[in-house]
Amino acid sequence: MQSLLSISETAKFLNISTSSLYRLTSRKQIPYIKIGARVVFKVGAIESWLEERSINPGGDGV
Repeated sequence: MQSLLSISETAKFLNISTSSLYRLTSRKQIPYIKIGARVVFKVGAIESWLEERSINPGGDGV
């Protein structure tokens, strides 16, 4: 099973504020799990989410 991170741990991991992270979750823009009233994040899902949003320069360098 993958490790789970809390809101504060995930915000620290992403280097964003907890309010920004709450905003992303309320807009369903980031993968998360609700356990009762608690919101947690799978490390692997967050890493995949970041990879999907990576911008890699393409082309021939012109």
